[in-house]
Amino acid sequence: MEEIATARLGRMLTHADHAGLSRLLHEAAPVMPQKRAMQDALATWMRLPPSLVPATLVTINARVLLQNHGSDVPYETALCYPAQADATRARVSVLSPLGASLLGLSVGDTVAWQAFGRVHKAKIVAILSYGEYAWRAGRRPCTARAQRGTDEEVSP
Repeated sequence: MEEIATARLGRMLTHADHAGLSRLLHEAAPVMPQKRAMQDALATWMRLPPSLVPATLVTINARVLLQNHGSDVPYETALCYPAQADATRARVSVLSPLGASLLGLSVGDTVAWQAFGRVHKAKIVAILSYGEYAWRAGRRPCTARAQRGTDEEVSP
């Protein structure tokens, strides 16, 4: 698989994620606060077919391991569409501040989002399982150390 550097190209997302988000935003109420910002972002992000999606990219339906700055304890969350969001199951909507900030980032990146009147930051430690179409590209879970070749990949 061809590796694509996120830092060089900016945010990336799959064709499926782009189509799903575009449909969701088209159907969303015009007063939805994050609608315009997400539409603007989608217009600039690179869209990739399944075969070119890096194993380190956060996509919709991916389970992600995060570690807050200043904490030694990682935690897991899953990125999903609003209808599947469920805080009790650590499923965060792609339209929430954290979800919108996570989409298109990669393992090793720092995600920053605003909630409860302050900015939160966490490092993306690993992708534990992938979103749509991952099986077509034969992607396997990846940690930041595995990406550098210093650790084994984690099992889903």
